[in-house]
Order: sequence, then C-alpha cells, then structure tokens
Amino acid sequence: MKDKWSDRLLAEPSLFRGHSVVQLFRMAAAFDPDREAVVSEEGSISYAVLEAQSNRIAHALVGAGITPGSIVLLRTGRSIGSIAALLAIWKVGCAYVYVDDASPADYNSFILSQCGDSFVVTAEFVREALAAESDAFFEEIGDPDRLAVIIFTSGSTGKPKGVMLSHRSVTASASNCVLELGLTSDDRFTCYASLMFVAAVNDICASLCAGCTILLVPREVRRHIDQVAEYYLNSRATIAFLPPHMAQKYMDMPQSPYLKLLMVGSEPARNLRKQPYNIINIYASSEGASIIAYYRIHDARTEYPIGNPMPTYRCYIVNEKGELAKKGEKGELWISGRQLFDGYLGLDKLNAEKIIPNPFTSDPDFERVFKTADLVYESDDGMMYCGRVDHMVKVRGFRIELTGVEEHMLKYPGIKEACCTTFKDGGGTNILFGYYISDTEIDHEKYRAFLAEEMPKYMIPTGLVRCEDFPRTPSGKVARRNFTPPPELEDHKLLAKLYY
Repeated sequence: MKDKWSDRLLAEPSLFRGHSVVQLFRMAAAFDPDREAVVSEEGSISYAVLEAQSNRIAHALVGAGITPGSIVLLRTGRSIGSIAALLAIWKVGCAYVYVDDASPADYNSFILSQCGDSFVVTAEFVREALAAESDAFFEEIGDPDRLAVIIFTSGSTGKPKGVMLSHRSVTASASNCVLELGLTSDDRFTCYASLMFVAAVNDICASLCAGCTILLVPREVRRHIDQVAEYYLNSRATIAFLPPHMAQKYMDMPQSPYLKLLMVGSEPARNLRKQPYNIINIYASSEGASIIAYYRIHDARTEYPIGNPMPTYRCYIVNEKGELAKKGEKGELWISGRQLFDGYLGLDKLNAEKIIPNPFTSDPDFERVFKTADLVYESDDGMMYCGRVDHMVKVRGFRIELTGVEEHMLKYPGIKEACCTTFKDGGGTNILFGYYISDTEIDHEKYRAFLAEEMPKYMIPTGLVRCEDFPRTPSGKVARRNFTPPPELEDHKLLAKLYY
C-alpha cells in the first residue's frame, strides 16, 4: 500500500507544532504533487499547481505594495482562485478577511467599515497575477503565531464581532481533524459553509495540512438537500458537514456509498438515525477556531451530548461562584488551549471581560480561558448543552431559559424544530412565543396539555405558531431576534384567541 502524507503526520504529530498551514501544505505538496488539491465548479487543481499559483499571487501582492502584518480583503467568490489567494496572503505575512457578496449588504458594509482602508484582492487581481510567466518560489514571511484570518460572527446576538485567529490556532484545529477524527490524504472533504465562516477555515486548513482534496460545494447546491445528496455521490465525497436541519433531511435522501463521516453542528442536533458512515455532533465556535468538543452519534434522540473536548482543549464548567461545578450541575463553559482565538478586533474591553488568566492551571498552552456564555453540565456521555447565558428572560416575574422551553416543545410527536423568543408589549411585559416546524397540523389544545405535564404554566408560550422554516443567519443558525412581533401584541385577549 502506498504511503500517504497523513501517515507521516500520524507518526510525527509534533509537525503540527511550530509550523504554519503554508509550511504543512508545502510538505504535503512535495510528498504528492499530483494529488488533487481543490475541486470546484471550474474544475480541479493539483497540489503542485496550487503551490505555483499561490506563489504568483504572492509576488503580485508584494508588487501591489502589500507589507507583512496587513489585513487583506479577499473578494474572489467561491473559487479555486480564493484558495490560491488565501495561501498567497499567508505567504506574504498577512491575514485575510473573506467578503461574501452573497451576504446581506449591511452585513458586508459593517465588515468593510471594521477593516479600514484594506487592500482588496478581487477575481480580476487573481487572473492578472496568474497571467504572469514567472514560477519563482516565494519564501513565507512571519512566524506561526502571527495573525492568519479574521472571522466575523453572524451577528445573531448583536453586531458582528471580528474574531482574530492565528496560524497557531488554525493549525491546532487541523491537527484534531487528522489525529482525532481520522482525516487522511485519501479523503475528499466537502467545504459546505461560506468561505467567510470558521467552518470553511477549518475544512480548508485541515485539507491542505493533511494533503487531501477540498470539494467546494457550489453555492446553489448548498440550498437544496436533494442536490447536496447528488453532489456527495458524484464527487465521491468521504467527509461532509451539514447543519442539523439539513442533516435531518439528508437522512431521507439516497445515501452515498463513499461517505465515511458526517459532521453535524452549529445548532443542537436531533433525531439522526444510525447510518453506515460515522455521524458526529460537533460543538464549535469562531472563538474556538472551529471544533472544541464532539460526540459520536449512534441512535436517534431528541438531544445529544456535545461530548468531550478535542485534545487541544481543556473545558471547565464553572458555577455562579466561579468554582468548578459538580457532575450534573449546570454552569458556564470556559475553554482553554492553543487553539483559542487571540481576541476580538478592536474590542479591548470585551476581551478583558471574556478572556482571563486561567484560574485552574498554569500549564503551558492553557494559560488563558475564554468564557463562552454557553451553559452545559457533565453527563456520563460527556458535556450536555443547555443554552446560552444570554437566552435567560423574565416572564411574569419568573426567570426562564428559552432553550429549556424548546427542549420540552421538541418532545411532542411530530415537532421537528422549535424556537422560542419574547416580545415586549407597550407596558414592558415580556410575551413568550413558541415557533415550531412540523410536517402536519398540530392540535394546540393537545400540545398545551402535553406541555403542562412537562413544565410550569409560566413556561408555556402565550402564542404557538407553526412555520415552514425559521429566519436564519448567513451561517444557517436560527436568527431568534428576526421573528416578527404579532400585530396584536397590545391586546392580550385577542393575542390568546388568535395564537393560543
């Protein structure tokens, strides 16, 4: 059997330390230069050609006056050129911010305002750079701890924040895919997410480091699960990622015989049936440089653990006193490790609040902790996710966790997804509404009777509304704040009559 580059990584895991993604990519390219590196709608490109093209773009960046340490805007579409360009940006010692023109205009305007007067790499710039005849090598500038990428969050809990990730962070994330999840050089790894999100950064970096093939799922294909299923088959994809609502739909599609691993994440996963391939529930965040913890799914359940930490992480469940919670006790999750981000762009006050010296250890790599604002508790199967600290609301004088109400709503037969939010009426009273997705009509009287057996009366939503889908952020998460208040909000009797 022919040796693979990933075999070398497994034998020498220390290669992930002290090397940048560019260095590991170049090692993979030297090991197997003819292997497909990237496949997109345009065609495919080998590792050797990707190395040569990224060198040309790097020389063009220097010729355009780009200096090490700059932030470069990458506005090149979902293309092979984007992968070559981000490698080039890293080679010249800069960091990139990807701008997706398919995102809402106000979202992109905010990102551009945060990045100041940054140089913009366009598809035209890439084409002109690649037209150059020179194949001169470009020596990478900078150390592995320098800034690699700034990921702007979806803004589901306020204004988007620029998450700064170093090469150390993204390389540590890539190491977990190889050493923990079994990514090999023979794999064909689908990149489903927009290139502006951390999931795509992980997919691209893990693939380039492991010497496997990145499959850039076409933009239109990503919106239709039947086309996704067809793409998996035709592209011979072996590793894939889907958000939970898409993964549920995929279970009913013809399954690809090539698929070996399906990762599900970004929101709580539910009701995923056992398949011939492995399914893992991943807990990830931009601040965590993608995957923080994971759990292998073996059966259909209404909720799954987020499991145990990746090797590059230590996780602490901390109660309101700032002490480590006991098993089964709910607390805020604090994370620590070399994969952790370097802070939010331009938000020094928030950084000081959220990133603090680790009070539980002084071990190297774990000197800092990040307070995630996620509520979890430890179970026999690892950590269980319980919602967000900022999803606590007061209704009728009682404190309610919105995700706790959603968990009970999901237990009713036929409910596929549930989301709760509150609306303030003119008097400042919070009115609780529960939205749900189901294939068939639900009898609300029976539904409420069921909920009354599950939880106190004050937790039962005043209004129940069936939806075809929920409002979502560009990353696919439910945009809880984007539900529209009912026009009858001021008339509580009419409200109950119409939505009860």
